[in-house]
Amino acid sequence: MNSASKVLTIISVFTTALLTTPVPANAGWILTEEDGSKTVISEGKIKNVPGEGDEVASVMDTNTNTILIFNSRLHTYAVGSMNEMCAEVKALQDKAMENMTPEDRKMMEQMASEGAKGAAPKVSIGKSGKGGNMSGYETEKYAVTVDGAPYGEIWIATDAALLKDLGAQRDKMAKMGSEMSSCMSMGMDTQGVEDSPEYMALEKKGIITKETVGEDVMTHIVSIEKANVPDSEFQTPNGYKKVPFAELMMAPEE
Repeated sequence: MNSASKVLTIISVFTTALLTTPVPANAGWILTEEDGSKTVISEGKIKNVPGEGDEVASVMDTNTNTILIFNSRLHTYAVGSMNEMCAEVKALQDKAMENMTPEDRKMMEQMASEGAKGAAPKVSIGKSGKGGNMSGYETEKYAVTVDGAPYGEIWIATDAALLKDLGAQRDKMAKMGSEMSSCMSMGMDTQGVEDSPEYMALEKKGIITKETVGEDVMTHIVSIEKANVPDSEFQTPNGYKKVPFAELMMAPEE
């Protein structure tokens, strides 16, 4: 098994090392989930910090439209523009297709075609009541149905001060995040629930603190902390070797 699947989900890995000497810092936010993973946001930058056991971390910088991915076990990193990363993802896809049997290649092409042309799901979202206090903020609870069937539930914090600051930074990242999702989808599954106008409109109302799909908990933020985030949080740790995106994505896991 390799690291490509984790990279393609955009949820990347935690690297614990931070400089112990004073460094420049900016006002930002740290969101901690129930499983210990974190999202660090500051000045148009976002770092995904999964919990213990993962090894690949990522940083998106909306100011320069660049993405940084690094592997804490192999001490390697890749950095470049979104277009550069997407070109390497496409090259990996093409190479994989070349190595497939004619039958498997035809199946993959058909899946990609169906994913791109398939009908969008009919999503309906309705407020179901108060969601209680989560991470120190009152929430509203919404029920989601897809094609008439129950799909999941979403809890949203609508605190005005929280939304003004954290929401504004999140909105700056929406375009880049959309480009990355499109790049990584490889032409498949482009009509997901999260891509629906209804879902995106709900996201703009507040900060999602919990989300379930069926019995599965997809997101559960247990702490929302405003903090001074050092610049080093978004930089590659010292001693890491630069490699192409393709090499980092295909690195074997332990």
